[in-house]
This record gives sequence, structure tokens and C-alpha cells, in this order.
Amino acid sequence: MSGYVELRCKSAFSFLKAASAPEDLVSTAARLEMDSLAVCDSDGLYGAPRFYQAACQAGIRPLVGSDLTLNNGAHLLLLVKKQTGYKNLCRLITLGHQGLPKGESVVTLEQAERFAEGLLCLTGDVLDYDLQQGRGVALLNRLKGIFGAKDVWVEVDRHLQRQDARRNAARMALAERVCVGVVATNDVRYANQADRRVQDVFTCIRQKVKLDEAGRRLSANSERYLKSHEQMAAIFADLPQALENTRRVAERCQFTLENLGYRWP
Repeated sequence: MSGYVELRCKSAFSFLKAASAPEDLVSTAARLEMDSLAVCDSDGLYGAPRFYQAACQAGIRPLVGSDLTLNNGAHLLLLVKKQTGYKNLCRLITLGHQGLPKGESVVTLEQAERFAEGLLCLTGDVLDYDLQQGRGVALLNRLKGIFGAKDVWVEVDRHLQRQDARRNAARMALAERVCVGVVATNDVRYANQADRRVQDVFTCIRQKVKLDEAGRRLSANSERYLKSHEQMAAIFADLPQALENTRRVAERCQFTLENLGYRWP
């Protein structure tokens, strides 16, 4: 089985933000010999039931989570460690949508602090703005205080874009200063590289532009597909610990939908 676990993966249930059905993501993960996978849709658990069913049939452990939108527009990915965390994540998702138009959601760090038990945090892009403003240490320390030192992980990704090196260097320096771990993700939006064409069409629908007029609204390349351990190991050859940490994070997340323990009224 693969040593790498993809922890940031969206399905087509993240409406017009990702291109592949949960079943296609699972099929590709099985072909790549992954034994675990996290599908974390935007501001909800929309694809989780179908993902769970497909993963169980394929012998893959389906990790549960959601990529939540914060009130500054940044995103915080929360993975469920145990049943309490699933309940708290559902509460956060409900609070995020409350009082807003359909399809919109906003969660605050104050709300996350109230419902942090049982959850693990991947920082996503939440640190980037504050890094530019010199407030990254304070924010990461706050996240560390909310979720605990073992359950806050600073993400690094490499999509062959100019800004990758500088952004990742700043994130890693911050993680070292605050003493939290670094984990590699690929921000997967489609199962296979050829599916990028579907992603481009979805982006144009979301942005209300024609394909030949979309320009830089589209992704710069086709790197956000589900990659094998060997591919990720080559991309992060200088950061093997970031790949190893994906397994550590997955091992801390023992919850699946099998553990719901639901009792009929």
C-alpha cells in the first residue's frame, strides 16, 4: 500500500469547484494502491455518504472532513478524529450557513474554538494573508491553542507555479517557529489529469464566462489530480517528512461514517 495519504481532496459535490464524483476519486485511489483517502468538500459533507460507500467497497479507509470558509475568505480544513468531532463539525457547518443565501457559508475562529473537540486542523491558505501582514505567528499560535499542538498541521503544496517556493518557505518557517508539524497535500480537484478539462468548464460556469474568455480565471496547469506516492515523493524529495506526516495525520483520524452510532428515535 502507498505510504502517502491525500488529505485535501474535493469531489464534484463541492459545486463547480471540483470535477470528479466520489466514486471516481476512490477508483483512482484504489488503482494507486492507497489504503486511506480524505474527501473534504467545501462547507459541507455533501459527498461523504457516496464516498464512504465506494471506499468501503474498494477497501479504502474514508477519512471525513470539510474545507470551511472563514470570515476573511481563507479556508481551514478540519478532519474528524472521533465521533465527538463529527458532531462538532456538523454544528460548525450549520452555523456557517445560518442566515446566509444558499451556497454561502462563513465560520469564525471563535465558533471553531467552541466546537474544536475531536477535530484536527490543516491550515490551508489561512496563514498566507497574515504572513504578509506579519501576524502569522499570532494566528498559528491561536490555532495551536484551539486544536492542540498535535492537531494543527501547516500545509505545503507544489503545483509547479512561480509562487510555490516562496509561499511554502514562509509556511515552513512559521511552523518551525511555533513548533507544529508540516504536511504535504495536493489540493485535489479531479481524479485524473485529463479531467482538468471538466474542471475548466465548471470554472467558467461559476465565473459566468466563456471558455475562450476565461484567461487567468482557469488553473495555470493540470497538477491538481490524485497523484501516486511515487509522484509525490519526487515532488517533495527534499521534504520526505512532509509526506510521512500524511500517514501520521491519517492515523490520528480514526473516525469513519461506520462509527456514527446512530440510534433511531
